[in-house]
Amino acid sequence: MKSLNLNGTSVSGAGLAKLAPLESLEELAIDDDMARAAGFEALITLKRLRALHIADFEFDETDDSASLALDDGHELRVSPSDVDGLRRALAALRRSHSGIVIDAGYDAFQENGDLEPPWSSFDHDRDLHSFARRWLSEL
Repeated sequence: MKSLNLNGTSVSGAGLAKLAPLESLEELAIDDDMARAAGFEALITLKRLRALHIADFEFDETDDSASLALDDGHELRVSPSDVDGLRRALAALRRSHSGIVIDAGYDAFQENGDLEPPWSSFDHDRDLHSFARRWLSEL
């Protein structure tokens, strides 16, 4: 598998560590709930990762969040208390993956990605979260 779309799942940032066995993974889409220092640090183990797309980061212009610039000019809005840890984790990810693109290019990825999560057609949140946990535990 070369690409994976985890947007809209209940995977935590720390849960991204379970992707380590996917040695051929080159492109990953996540949502802003997964965009945490622990998640970015976990992605360092994915040696072939060349693109990380972060989706669904909408914010209220009046909130007190901080921002981190992404490669495509978009901004990831984060809690001010998290910004330093996220900067360090993103820097470590970039150092370990020369040339990696970290952007908000989820829409383009969604059109071309290899794999939608197998639970994407479920209608019930309970079933979705249960299936997602089982599927990720089998990776």
